[in-house]
Amino acid sequence: ELYGRLFQFMNQIGHCNVPSEYIPDRELGIWVSVQRKHKSQLLPHCVSLLDQIGFQWDGNTAEGTWRAMYEKLASFKTHFGHCIV
Repeated sequence: ELYGRLFQFMNQIGHCNVPSEYIPDRELGIWVSVQRKHKSQLLPHCVSLLDQIGFQWDGNTAEGTWRAMYEKLASFKTHFGHCIV
């Protein structure tokens, strides 16, 4: 179920860097964080599935951080109608 939601997120947004506090789907954001932290404990086919959709195991890259903050700003704008934060 959560992999499917991540796949859907990736198709809509263009990446798999779901912020851990992703407001539209907090459960998905937490799940992505857990996958990163516990990669060594995942079954090989689970790692492979995530790799196939471009999952970034190090979510703290500069681009990943930028995108995460962009998503937060976009969510804020949707909710409040402006980007004055």
